[in-house]
Amino acid sequence: MSLNKFAELGLADHMLEIIDPKLKFDDEERNMDLDDRRPGITNCVFDCITTMIMIGVRCSSELPQDRMDINDVISQLHAQRDHILLCGRRHRCQLIH
Repeated sequence: MSLNKFAELGLADHMLEIIDPKLKFDDEERNMDLDDRRPGITNCVFDCITTMIMIGVRCSSELPQDRMDINDVISQLHAQRDHILLCGRRHRCQLIH
């Protein structure tokens, strides 16, 4: 099975299995359903990783016509950067209040 196919299949139900172990969440979080994970920055990071894998899968499709346009890639990467920065700001605000 190709790396692309492995990642594509993992997007549906097995995201934590395709993430590098150095980036994985702690054992307690790994055993929770995605909806039960602690709110805040962790969910933002997980969402960002999911989107990055999705972009990688779409950019590495076997057929060139199935690959993502580079302008769309850049737009999505910028959106993810902005999203994770916003989540970080919100998380800090929640800790203060």
